[in-house]
Amino acid sequence: MSIIIKILGCLLVFTAASSFGMNASVKYLKRQKKLKSISDGLIKMQCVIKSGGFDRIRLIESCFEENDISVSGGEIRINPEYLLKEDTEILENFFKSFGLNNTENEINNIGIAVKLTEIQYEKAALMAKKNAPLFKTLGICAGLVLCIFFI
Repeated sequence: MSIIIKILGCLLVFTAASSFGMNASVKYLKRQKKLKSISDGLIKMQCVIKSGGFDRIRLIESCFEENDISVSGGEIRINPEYLLKEDTEILENFFKSFGLNNTENEINNIGIAVKLTEIQYEKAALMAKKNAPLFKTLGICAGLVLCIFFI
């Protein structure tokens, strides 16, 4: 009976440690995915502005996913989940001046924001490539070590 309890305890500890490692690795992958989505939204926004008239609020709502960037009460809100502080600063600085310039300057500002977001995306891809497998492996190894320790 005590061996069954030990085995169940080891399984529980192994599962908890492994899921911690998986959860930590997923954060890197989600940041990469979110930055790509925002970059695509900025490019789409740039194309819409080039083609002619636009309403600021409807433009943002149509170009971005609601869980990335939304408009509430006329204020643009950036969801910082999975983003680093420098990612949100780039977007906040862009959206502070959005809608205050003429069309040509808006297109130029969007181009700059796209380039900066793509740089952050490349950094996120590099971090995900290095750290995601590391945290997965670390979680599994920590779970195995704890299981061996308990047996």
